Amino acid sequence: MYESPDPYRYVLERPVVYDPDERWQYNSGATALLGAVLKKSAGEPLRDFAKDALFDPLQIRDFEWMAMKNGDAIAGGGLRLRPRDMAKIGQLVLNGGEWQGRRIVSETWVKESTKPRFEGWNPMRYAYQWWAGTSKSADRTFDWTAAVGLGGQRIFIVPALDLVVVTTAGLYRDESQSYYVRSILEDNVLTAVRDPAP
Repeated sequence: MYESPDPYRYVLERPVVYDPDERWQYNSGATALLGAVLKKSAGEPLRDFAKDALFDPLQIRDFEWMAMKNGDAIAGGGLRLRPRDMAKIGQLVLNGGEWQGRRIVSETWVKESTKPRFEGWNPMRYAYQWWAGTSKSADRTFDWTAAVGLGGQRIFIVPALDLVVVTTAGLYRDESQSYYVRSILEDNVLTAVRDPAP
């Protein structure tokens, strides 16, 4: 898809394997189509729209976004941010779409987009471009929402603890990357942070 001169046509010409609602299957081609819809509705490239609507308000100045052969940003990945900027996105979601007292994203959309809708890869569920899960630490259970990137890049949002956790790693070829990163959250972070500050 990424090397196709028309990645959107490439996605749309793939055979349908399952009927709608029969089975969920992670597919970055669907996210590529979402990027094309955003580009058309915003009237500007996805990268520019993200910069104007999200990155500039969050004061994210330093980012790279890999592109497909046609020049469009890869909507389903390839976005490189500094950990502190990843944390800003997590904090925005934790705050229901507000950043430093300014509304950036509607609270309704934050709630809807992070609500689990499909059984994903056990033990995670999938929302609208967000993953959701539950982790146990000692005698407590915590629900979280996460942005999940290849290789161990994660933004975990744990509302019960008013907590955002960012990880970066280079586990690109390691099939256990999700286990390693989740174990950092569960075995280290959640055991250290038990209750939110008053």
